Amino acid sequence: MNRERIETGIFFIGIGLLVLLVNIGMISWWAVGALIDFWPLIIIVIGVKIMFKRHPIVSIISWILFFSVIIGYSFYYDGSKVINSPTEFINKSIERAEETVSAELKMTLGGIKFNMNSADVELFETNYDMRNMRQEQFFSNGHKHTTIKLEPIKHLNLININDGNHSYYFNLNKDVVWSLDTTIGAGSGEIDLRELQIRDLKLKLGAGDISLYLGDKYPEGTVEINTGVGNLDVYLMESTGVKMETNGLVSKTNFIDLGWVKRGNYYYSPNYNEAEYRIDVKINMGIGKLNIIQD
Repeated sequence: MNRERIETGIFFIGIGLLVLLVNIGMISWWAVGALIDFWPLIIIVIGVKIMFKRHPIVSIISWILFFSVIIGYSFYYDGSKVINSPTEFINKSIERAEETVSAELKMTLGGIKFNMNSADVELFETNYDMRNMRQEQFFSNGHKHTTIKLEPIKHLNLININDGNHSYYFNLNKDVVWSLDTTIGAGSGEIDLRELQIRDLKLKLGAGDISLYLGDKYPEGTVEINTGVGNLDVYLMESTGVKMETNGLVSKTNFIDLGWVKRGNYYYSPNYNEAEYRIDVKINMGIGKLNIIQD
């Protein structure tokens, strides 16, 4: 049998076992985020493969050992352990200028538990640990448009899986039209946008479980979600017209049960053409479950 095929097969079997153990509750999604610690092992396995090119069984054993270490550590790691320095949870807010009518939020975060919701007064509220973060704020068209950027000062600060008993929050002003671009290494949480005016949302998630609530406060919204491994529940208002495209190894969805119609590569909710508020959704999922709830 071709050696390359065997190694590719072992790789997918290992990923499949990891996801299976998560789905049946034997290990947590936080273990997937903790894999960042083990990326040097991949270089070691590749080095072994080069050194023992004439002995394919050695590289095959190396891949088996690699996934054995990952899965073994996943049983040990329970999400209550802290990676990196101790976290400090300090409430922080950015004041909304009276003339601000639109805003853009760009965030790059590590492995976290979090919730995103609406705010009544401030432009932006959070309790995220800012010691290792760079925060920038820009204005355009006077103060009518504001751009907020949050990113780690150093790449290693992405590895920031906090205390399993604590959840970060990010609240956005509901009277401002928002564009969101968020990258999360690994995480779980709830993104409730029902009270927010969302022009467009881009969410990149390495791994985790996310509940996303979409509302009807902006006439023509777009949503793009890219996730590697995880479970995604998308809650939609019945009055909202939805056009959705899915790509990747997404397990069976419930589009047909909802009465959605497929045309080309897209599924359309029955009220898409007549709806006053419409959302175009694109979901790229590596391995995981997608569930649509409409009420």
